[in-house]
Amino acid sequence: VFLLEHSDVVGGVGGSSPSTPTKASKCGSLILFLNSCASLMIFYVYILQSNRNRHYIGFTSDLESRVYKHNKKHTGFAGTSEEWKVLKFVTLSDKFEALRLEKYLKSLKNWKKSLEYLDKIKHFC
Repeated sequence: VFLLEHSDVVGGVGGSSPSTPTKASKCGSLILFLNSCASLMIFYVYILQSNRNRHYIGFTSDLESRVYKHNKKHTGFAGTSEEWKVLKFVTLSDKFEALRLEKYLKSLKNWKKSLEYLDKIKHFC
């Protein structure tokens, strides 16, 4: 399991333009790309903070969409009329490790301890 990213703020991703491959290398590059995409799915474990200073720990594969859903009224803890923002998140390459981390953070029953644990992960990697 690899910790891919650790952040206090949701941000964009930058990149560069690769050089144009030759015809002979396009097929091999495509196969390599498809194989790497299959294993590079990213999962987020996140901590949200509401405008009423409540906290929520969750897991998703699409952080932006998930935060949007939290801010829409629905049933459940985070479905109230509160506004939620991302306090901290980490990205992991393995779904089951992300789920395990989410469950562990929730078991701490203290959002400050959860933040401290995420900071330890950052310094460990």
